[in-house]
Amino acid sequence: MSERRKQADFLKALLASDDRPEHRHLGERLLLAERDERCMQRACRLVAVVTFLAIALLGYLMVLKVPNDMTHLAQTAFRFCQALALGSAMCLGVFIGLLFWHRALINRIFADGRKLITAAIQQPADPTRTTFPTVVVHEGDTAVYHIRTPQSAHGAEIISMPKAL
Repeated sequence: MSERRKQADFLKALLASDDRPEHRHLGERLLLAERDERCMQRACRLVAVVTFLAIALLGYLMVLKVPNDMTHLAQTAFRFCQALALGSAMCLGVFIGLLFWHRALINRIFADGRKLITAAIQQPADPTRTTFPTVVVHEGDTAVYHIRTPQSAHGAEIISMPKAL
């Protein structure tokens, strides 16, 4: 796994750990951008294969067939291969440019995510969102719940309730 993939997975895990709307929105943007990048990579591979096949066929027609003695069918195939090679090479150039553009977009989203995570870490915790842990200890037929509430002065209140039969 590449270092970039590891960093992306770590950022996704950090964004998913908090349920804030901006984190969800950024995570969705990141998923869409990565999907588009994978689509562009597949398109580049396909067009590269078509380009190389057209160039190979063009080379075959130029080397093994004498250009002056070409039949009408051979001339048509030669022109078709020229057009296919030129068109797919131009498409490959455009797709590679789009691939770099998508990579830059993902890098910007990563930077936004790092800024968002850094801001969330640096800002104090929201007291309304604070959750208090509950510890359940079973002693015989009584369950003891240790609950820390904001009103408790020393950090825990103990509530004892008998078990239901």
